[in-house]
Amino acid sequence: MFLEIEKKGQEPLVFHREIPVGKLVRQELETILVGSVRIQGQVLPARDGFLLRGRLQASTQIPCSRCLEPYIFSLETEVIRIYVSGQEPGAEIPAGERKLPADEIPLARFDGRRIDLLRLAEEQVFLDLPLKPVCREECRGLCPQCGVNRNLMSCLCRSERIDHWFGALGNLLNRS
Repeated sequence: MFLEIEKKGQEPLVFHREIPVGKLVRQELETILVGSVRIQGQVLPARDGFLLRGRLQASTQIPCSRCLEPYIFSLETEVIRIYVSGQEPGAEIPAGERKLPADEIPLARFDGRRIDLLRLAEEQVFLDLPLKPVCREECRGLCPQCGVNRNLMSCLCRSERIDHWFGALGNLLNRS
């Protein structure tokens, strides 16, 4: 899905789009299901391109890092990009729009006619996913011995934590 800006004048271009994403694959091992992504904002002319500022909302289905069960993770985030089409990016943010220093706003290349909102949405979803997603704070995870999901049932495995790196040291200390 593209945002056409080829014939845009000096006035801000206000937009609101719903982008169907589907599946995203991260690191060739993990598939993330994403429903539609809603993005709204405006595009303002900048010296060497355009400044896109808006809000993105999405719901994803990702596995919990503790119990491996999939759960719905909702995100809402601010999106800021400077789109440049030349070789030397030196875009300037319009007055009154400066919150981040210009060198901290991500630059993106585009063909000068249209902005790829699908690519922007996919990139932003990946950036805003948690590194260690947890379905809920109280998640008890999987048993390291038998693999049972401790949120669903209890197991009879020994619950004592043994650090395999210092296990031999623990044996020496227990002898005295």
